[in-house]
Amino acid sequence: MNVAISARWEKFVEELVRSGRYASPAEVLELGLSFVEARKAQQEALRETIAASLAEGGEHSIIAARARVEAKQKELEAKGR
Repeated sequence: MNVAISARWEKFVEELVRSGRYASPAEVLELGLSFVEARKAQQEALRETIAASLAEGGEHSIIAARARVEAKQKELEAKGR
């Protein structure tokens, strides 16, 4: 897959690779995509918590919501994402 990115992002990726922190542009982009995936999982877990709360006619505390989101994050980390 070839992906076109703006000059701003291309320069940023090149700087990261040049710094030696990342081996290739692909590595930088894969890491960035893993952050997007994690955020999506957090949002889905939060939506599920809200939906469960509404279905039960009650409410879940922020603590319960955060615990559910953190559990989803750990699940993704265990899968290597």
